[in-house]
Amino acid sequence: MTQTDIPRITPSGHPVLVPVDFSDCSRAALLYASRLVEGTRTPLALLHVIHDDVRRPGVYRSPNNHHMARPITDIAAEMVDDMLVELRDQEPDLHALQTVTPLLVRGLPGRRIIEVAEREQAVMIIMGTHGRNGFAHLLQGSVAEYVAKYARAPVMTIKDNSYLPGSLNLSWLETAGAPGRI
Repeated sequence: MTQTDIPRITPSGHPVLVPVDFSDCSRAALLYASRLVEGTRTPLALLHVIHDDVRRPGVYRSPNNHHMARPITDIAAEMVDDMLVELRDQEPDLHALQTVTPLLVRGLPGRRIIEVAEREQAVMIIMGTHGRNGFAHLLQGSVAEYVAKYARAPVMTIKDNSYLPGSLNLSWLETAGAPGRI
């Protein structure tokens, strides 16, 4: 697990960035991205932005013990690791999923996703969207909508896992040296 203020994957790797919030749609986005880069040399980066809840700053509820509060970074790192173990068990032949680089940063999700994508020169951002509309969208907004509006890299949103074809190997990703060169 890499945790830094502004993480860096590799000096020359331009990854596909997959922000996750542990929802079903973000799991589907990670699986989709893994299949997309499978067989290419394009790195895959999983990003979780730790966003403190104003009602309980500094802690997430432990998924294994609902009564115990632990430091937010510890719980987030554990949740990322658990999600990766679960998906790797589900898709053992998906090599890209085995080599994904997990990153943790703190801050406001939309802004931090864009900052990390720019820093890493991501060739694409693939993220889940809850597909809220109406009053729920008005109250909660949409991180995916914010990222799609302000990111320089192309943004693909995935609602759920209803469309996860087995092979999405797109060779154009391998030749995409930097954003804008597709």
